[in-house]
Amino acid sequence: MNEFLDGELSMRRAETLEQHLAGCECCAEFAGDLRRAIATCRRLGRVALPRAVQARARQRVRDLLAGHSRG
Repeated sequence: MNEFLDGELSMRRAETLEQHLAGCECCAEFAGDLRRAIATCRRLGRVALPRAVQARARQRVRDLLAGHSRG
């Protein structure tokens, strides 16, 4: 789906996916949601996370790599 939305699929594959999306409400909804998410991310650009959030994320990655999990 990402390659389709980024215009990276061959014409043949893009047409096949477009045909599927025209007949599959679930996939069409997913494609629409993904388009909106991508547009929102592009519009917002890069935003620095607060230091506390960065620290928690780093610790969580360390925990995951060490094989620990939190609920």
